[in-house]
Amino acid sequence: MAVFKWVLWALLTAQSTAKSAWEVAFDAQPDPQPRNYANSDYFVAVMPEPTGVPAWTLVEPMPIRDHWLFSVPKGQKKEQGIDKRQALPIIYDAKVKKLHKRVPLPPREDAAEVPELKAIEDEFSIHDPLFKSQWYIYNAADAGNDINIVKAWRKNITGKGVTVAVIDDGLDYTHPDLKEAFSKEGSWDYNDHQNLPEPKLGDDNHGTRCAGEIAAAHNDFCGVGLAPDAKVAGIRILSGALSDADEARAMIHAMDHNSIYSCSWGPSDNGRTVDAPPLIVKRAILEGIENGRQGKGSVYVFAAGNGHSSGDNCNYDGYTNSIYSITVAATDRYNRHPYYGESCSANMISTYSSNSQYYITTSDRVGNRSPSDACTGRHSGTSAAAPLAAGVFALVLEQRPELTWRDLQYLCRETGKKFELEPGLEWQTTHDGKHYHNHYGYGHLDADDIVEKAKDWELVGPQSWHIGEKQEANLPIKGATPVEYNYTVSQEDWDNANLKHIEHVNVVISVDYPARGGIKYSLRSPSGFVSVLAERRLNDHTNIPLVDWQFMSVAHWGEQGVGNWSLIIEGTDDKNGTLKDVKLKLWGHAKDATKVRRFSDVWDKYENHIDRNDYAPANEQVSSAQPEPSSTAEAEPASTSQEPPEVLPEPTSQIEQPPDTVETPPPSTVESPPPATSSEPTNDDSETEKSPHHGILFYLGVTAVGTSILAVIIIPIAYWRMKRTSRFTIDDGDFALIASDVELDDFHDFAISSEDEENDELLESENDSRQNNNDHVEDHRPSENLL
Repeated sequence: MAVFKWVLWALLTAQSTAKSAWEVAFDAQPDPQPRNYANSDYFVAVMPEPTGVPAWTLVEPMPIRDHWLFSVPKGQKKEQGIDKRQALPIIYDAKVKKLHKRVPLPPREDAAEVPELKAIEDEFSIHDPLFKSQWYIYNAADAGNDINIVKAWRKNITGKGVTVAVIDDGLDYTHPDLKEAFSKEGSWDYNDHQNLPEPKLGDDNHGTRCAGEIAAAHNDFCGVGLAPDAKVAGIRILSGALSDADEARAMIHAMDHNSIYSCSWGPSDNGRTVDAPPLIVKRAILEGIENGRQGKGSVYVFAAGNGHSSGDNCNYDGYTNSIYSITVAATDRYNRHPYYGESCSANMISTYSSNSQYYITTSDRVGNRSPSDACTGRHSGTSAAAPLAAGVFALVLEQRPELTWRDLQYLCRETGKKFELEPGLEWQTTHDGKHYHNHYGYGHLDADDIVEKAKDWELVGPQSWHIGEKQEANLPIKGATPVEYNYTVSQEDWDNANLKHIEHVNVVISVDYPARGGIKYSLRSPSGFVSVLAERRLNDHTNIPLVDWQFMSVAHWGEQGVGNWSLIIEGTDDKNGTLKDVKLKLWGHAKDATKVRRFSDVWDKYENHIDRNDYAPANEQVSSAQPEPSSTAEAEPASTSQEPPEVLPEPTSQIEQPPDTVETPPPSTVESPPPATSSEPTNDDSETEKSPHHGILFYLGVTAVGTSILAVIIIPIAYWRMKRTSRFTIDDGDFALIASDVELDDFHDFAISSEDEENDELLESENDSRQNNNDHVEDHRPSENLL
């Protein structure tokens, strides 16, 4: 059997000299295969061909060039069978974890019917019975406190031709509001490893609700979505075990078909978690940014988080503080800051959600509470705010499909709507007169304004960057007295970086402090503008240090970078600590487009700090280095060895065979037409075994095995070719091995408490006529504020 597989491999590579081994393999097997987490450990290796380690079992090519998913039997170390003298590939562990959705809020009363909605219902032939409760679409009672979508609809901009992927706990694709909008081509279930994202668990309703906000149809059911002519895909990751490799695949699933990825989830909102995407997930997001949407960049929309009442801050969340994310904050119907909404300098824009008696009305999983129940008037939290932004962005991309991911961020900043803040809060005025607040970003997202602005928007030039050297600070932090560390960017640095102006700023720090959350961090630019990176987190009492933690700010957008950047640190009265080191990263608009590089070309130099000391020969000298951890709570200093000498690798590993019961969709990186709106998708589990290759190539392989003369000729040639092409060198430490796994038991610690369920049952008993299923969590505000 092994000979047969490698005859196939030889035929494929021999007939595809114009393509790399990865291209050939991904063309033949583009879809993810089922995982066996009970008996196998998984990891991703970066190499031109999946050869050289017979102890590894090849599972599939990843949707990132030269990245391959391998497995080993449970308990077997990856280094087993590796010749210590051979060139070692980069390895990313694919640790298994459980992700969870953002926590929703407690139920309250529905909004009252507003008579002025009747004219809009007639104008757009809206017969949906709960449209009157969707105050954020048109708010006649509080004029102007809505997303201003109706004006865009009047221009016939409704999301046509755009697919929004909801990465969540599944999607009820049979729902009357969603069945015609459902995109099977863009969907996948990474928890149960099948092609349809069917919600199966009792609380798998979150993704359906988010999808309804985006694209619920105009019919006679529930309410309507902001982009009723857009398509929605479901990518299921929140309902079971998930490896880092599968999370990475999910973030770029069908990235030429799905334009926008809506993500209403993230690390725990408990006010003491510090967490970021694993390196392979970061690399996948970069793949989406550089190659998604045919090179224009996938659009990643993240909810800011619901931990404000626990003192949490979205700059301690590596998903929301990524430069590649559009992070969406929330306000309530009255433009007030909700008690749950996380604040930080990574917030780009805000939309509406719940807080007082008014909630988000949307689709719900059919039969979630009762057989007749398929709507909810109680969707809430920043979970509900992010899909509204994703729906608006679908309209923007219909208007201008050629916009890049950075164009959308520019448009958010240019059209963000200023509103009157609560007493005690003030907008900051940026260097160019824009308004900014850490609670709300650049203000409310205005659908008509951003669609109109996009129509004549001049596309921005490519991105460039300055990544400074890590500077040893060793700056004492004594009590609450503010201390400053100055980081200088010279004119030469700026010119060499090829920067015209700044867009995003990263500050990367290592801090040793007895109470990690007891520090407020601010950044003052050379212009004098101060951005508060993170407020104190009073629930974060751990003495585990921050190690290479990266903050981000969008508040310095448009500034020049030359001069002193001052990191301002304010500790706590009775605590002392040390700022160990600092690095500054400036990202922005390139001055000269002809000098631009892709960041993936220098990824290993700047981001891929992976330890491979576990694989160092005993006689190799080990030098100290610091990795970039995905969770600082678990981060430990790591070591790297010197490069081992290059030797010829052995013939490649086996290909893991998929089971014969999983349906696979079209290739995830090739755009396919959406399904006919009159058809209802079904989940067909009856399939025969999927071969690693297809059609004539498979036939040729069988012929080769059956023909002894051909086999005698092909096998030695194939073996020679694999050995020859597997000889690759390591430059400047680009290839390294991960040393150890990280505990992830607390990775995404979200759950709906039993107390919340009791509250919901009590509310239901008080109002039996309400059949809507309720999103809810414990409300930590004073009882007099509750209704």
